[in-house]
Amino acid sequence: MEVREGLVPHRIEKKTAEATAENPIAPLKAKAAYSKTLCEYIAHHKTAAVAEILLSSPRAAQEVMVTRMLDGFRPHEAFKALAKEADPQGAYRALEEQARAFAGKLGFAVEERESVWDCLPPTFTKDLALYEAVRGLSDADLNGLQVLLTALSFGQENCARLDAKDSLFNRVARDLAVDMKNHWRPDAAFLGKRNREQLVAVALGSGYTDNAGQLSSYKKADLVNALTRYFESAKAVSDPTEQQTNARAWLPEAMLFPAVDPNMSTEEAVDEESDDPDSE
Repeated sequence: MEVREGLVPHRIEKKTAEATAENPIAPLKAKAAYSKTLCEYIAHHKTAAVAEILLSSPRAAQEVMVTRMLDGFRPHEAFKALAKEADPQGAYRALEEQARAFAGKLGFAVEERESVWDCLPPTFTKDLALYEAVRGLSDADLNGLQVLLTALSFGQENCARLDAKDSLFNRVARDLAVDMKNHWRPDAAFLGKRNREQLVAVALGSGYTDNAGQLSSYKKADLVNALTRYFESAKAVSDPTEQQTNARAWLPEAMLFPAVDPNMSTEEAVDEESDDPDSE
């Protein structure tokens, strides 16, 4: 009688073959006590149970929400961009101050020379550490942090073009009665991006002069410097003159909600609004 091995292939599971490739007599790996399907079933029921308890625990629910907001927090691109400006102006400074204050309350104060937008939250902080820090906040601070994170993450969606339609951003701004004259003044960063003809129009429209001929000898740099000082001094005085009042009231149409785009025809504006689901 002759015995020949290997004539008939022995079918085995792929994971068993991998486990015994180097040692054919290695013991089989123990089967998992809970299958993937059963793990999912258990996780789903546990999730529903915790969610039900959170319904009756608003403080805990808010702690969870704020922790998750912090863990994946990304400020709107506006804030990192404005941080590089020589004069980011008042609205930015108020928000930066609040962000630094709350970083301190959460236990990771940001140094004066550091950008708060790169440190909130710090990259080394784990979600459980954030959760414990959030749990330590008072009710007022927890509410304030939630509002701050919402405010810092909300803004115009496409910053590379004027938002001239009835977007959610513009709708919220109008509902809040946001008037850019109260938050912004024309500065060198804005005026320097205008051409000479546009700067002359700014000077005439803002009351700097009522005669374009008076500006004939001004080069662009001269106009930028003169108008920057003009708007800055008008904003700073407590008892403005009539001319300074005109300066304070001047606002480019692009700073409205929605912006007025001089390059967009009436037909294009109507088409954009008709394509916007919020406009229906």
